[in-house]
Order: sequence, then structure tokens, then C-alpha cells
Amino acid sequence: MRLEHINKAFAAKVIFQDFNYEFKEGVYFIKGASAKGKTTLFRMIAGLETYTGVISGNEDVVLLFQEDRLLEDFSVYNNLKLVKQDLSQQEAKELLKEIGLDVKLKDPVKELSGGMKRRLAIVRCLLVEGQIYLFDEALKGLDEKNIEAVMRYIHQRCKGQMILWASHHLEERRYFEDCTMLDLDLLNTIKV
Repeated sequence: MRLEHINKAFAAKVIFQDFNYEFKEGVYFIKGASAKGKTTLFRMIAGLETYTGVISGNEDVVLLFQEDRLLEDFSVYNNLKLVKQDLSQQEAKELLKEIGLDVKLKDPVKELSGGMKRRLAIVRCLLVEGQIYLFDEALKGLDEKNIEAVMRYIHQRCKGQMILWASHHLEERRYFEDCTMLDLDLLNTIKV
């Protein structure tokens, strides 16, 4: 995926100016202070944000938003079926078990804790098949035990795909054996 001469500003605040970058394969850890463009970058790649310049090779992108974006009055099962209509109840139960989410399929999402909602959002996101997965603050609100289950789940489901991982927490790099860091504070890359 290639970004060429990308420019993006919000009013007088310039986020990207003539930004060029090529994502080749593997995992990219995107870091940067708040308001440095992590979410904006993902939204541009996913086609949800306007910009000038060219982004190519982003035809098959799946985005996990910072917000869970679940339908609170829907059941756990119906939230999953929104993205995969042929999902069986048995398959849904297996996916929830795999990520360590002990809930009933009929439970309304509004009754789940914040960490449960986050894990459900991750399961729903990864039901969508893609070549490039964008994770925006994927681990927010999760305790260490749940993080381990989530990372096993993500590694298994995204095997062989490109991952762009945005986080304020640099220590999250430890979940990836080999990744390239794109530091939006410096707008340069470092192999870690």
C-alpha cells in the first residue's frame, strides 16, 4: 500500500503535509502523541476521510475503530451477524470462547462491561475478511489477562495479513515479534 503526497488539515491545523510512505508487508506500529494523525491516517486509508494526494493498494482494508461501534440494543449474536449474515450460533459461540468472552448470544450488548464490548467489537471486526487490518487503540479498556486472549485471537485470525497497529502505549510492541515503527511525531520509520 502506497501513500503519495498526502496532505490533510483540519482548519489551520496541518496533520500531514506532502506525506509519502509505503507499507510493504508485516506489522506496522503507528505511534504519535494525541492529535498527531494516527486515527486520521487510518480513516484516510479506509476511505472515510478526505485528503489530497494518492493512496493505492488499500482496496481490501478492515478497520477496528477506537470506539466499539456496537448496537447497544441488539444481542451479542445480532451484532456479529451484522457483518456475517450466515454466521451460525455454534460458530459464534466458538469465536466468543476463543477470545475468552463468557456471554450468552442473546445478551443485549448494553448489559456488557466495557472490556466485554471491546472484545465483541474485535470479534466482529475480524469476521470481515481483508488483506490489511487497521487496529486503532485495540486494547483500550482490557486487563492483562484479556489482552493475552485478544492478542492470541488477533495473531491467529490475521496470520499472513498486513497489520497497522496504532497505540499511545509503546509497550504494546511486545505483542509482535517483528514490526516496523512509524513515528508520526517524527514522520520517519525505525525497525524494532
